[in-house]
Amino acid sequence: MQKLTWCACFSMTGSEICDLTEKLNRAPDVIITNAPEEKINPRIYSLGVEVRRIPWRPTAEQYFAAIPKDLDTLVTLHGWLRIIVPEVCEAFEGRILNGHPAYISKYPELRGKDPQVRAWQGKYEIGGSTVHIVTPVVDAGAIIAERQIDIKDKTLDEVYIALKKTSLDSWVDVLTSKEYNICK
Repeated sequence: MQKLTWCACFSMTGSEICDLTEKLNRAPDVIITNAPEEKINPRIYSLGVEVRRIPWRPTAEQYFAAIPKDLDTLVTLHGWLRIIVPEVCEAFEGRILNGHPAYISKYPELRGKDPQVRAWQGKYEIGGSTVHIVTPVVDAGAIIAERQIDIKDKTLDEVYIALKKTSLDSWVDVLTSKEYNICK
């Protein structure tokens, strides 16, 4: 199998992509963002990767114009705060992966926005991170990797810090796995 073209997307700061690049010793081939320039972590630009900007509410055509057209493109979402339109999910079936900061196999009610906050506010004892295939139904695709952590008696800041590490570890597991090995 040839090396996958890796397209990483973010709406927040892009810090997770920078951290992943360091852990994997490999940067994405293309980065897509809809984040305001002032929110982007400057380390993104030090990766030496083309950063493509798209609107906050991209159409299918705008996604297709931004995502590399290689047959072997893997798209990863890192704090991507948009729902991927069905046409794009179907065109890249099984090749768009999302990181979600919740242990959704145990707590499916934590699909959607800000699950870590909802878990903390709901006094859940277990939190976690999930990497799953993106489908037109939000956070409902097949789970590729999942890790759980104890969040009982943690502050919300401690939960965020623990989930950041757990998410990074989950992504490393996936991106170095036999199926998705982007480091070959």
